Amino acid sequence: MGNQPITPEAARSAQPVYLADLATFTVRPARRRLAAVFAETLTDGADLTAAALAKYKYFVGDLWDQYGEDAWMGPWKEVYARPADAAHDIVAELRAIDDPVAALSAPMILDNVENADQTCAALSPRPLTMPM
Repeated sequence: MGNQPITPEAARSAQPVYLADLATFTVRPARRRLAAVFAETLTDGADLTAAALAKYKYFVGDLWDQYGEDAWMGPWKEVYARPADAAHDIVAELRAIDDPVAALSAPMILDNVENADQTCAALSPRPLTMPM
């Protein structure tokens, strides 16, 4: 795969290629599970936890109020923190999660999907490129 885009040209917009590729292989109407790809550019020093929680609430929508914060925040906990000097390799980081419950999610994201190789390629480190 390398630096070549995976997503067909017509399906891309002004978003980075890696983001379009990630959406191509994780968000499909035919799948019987919920999936979404969110992107937001944050400023240096932004609170990543607060930004992630805002996306979580948005994804859950009205069900957040229907079931209450306790229902949605019960499983919310940090299971991995990337050291500041570590290489960015989401596939390896997902496979390295040692929390037994959270670790069950990694194969659902990486292996137990159609086009697993392409999904991992979309998550793999590569230079940031924008569509032409």
